[in-house]
Amino acid sequence: GETVTNDVAPMVVNDRTMLPIRFVAEALGADVFWYEYSQSVSIRSRKTDISVEIGKKTAKVTEKIAQYNQQTEEVELDSPAFVENDRTYLPLRFVAEKLGADVQWDDATQTITITKK
Repeated sequence: GETVTNDVAPMVVNDRTMLPIRFVAEALGADVFWYEYSQSVSIRSRKTDISVEIGKKTAKVTEKIAQYNQQTEEVELDSPAFVENDRTYLPLRFVAEKLGADVQWDDATQTITITKK
């Protein structure tokens, strides 16, 4: 029920909408951490952790089922993460859905709607 606007336009890479990940993740209640030395980003929410290295086509996703029962899987990305103008871009749908949101595309208005479940 809340409209949020980013200060940069999304980019389309390999037919995937890429957006600065901090904008998306924080709007969905997650924390974002940048690690300069490894050129990687970590997104942490109450239920899911996502780790991605810049330029790689895979991400590590850990589902926090219980405190000592966590499952990590390596997921292939449609487009690798990249940095532009000091912002880390990741595929919007991948991150939003892994953080428990629903993503809808309206072709008529060229609008993406993200709804937290």
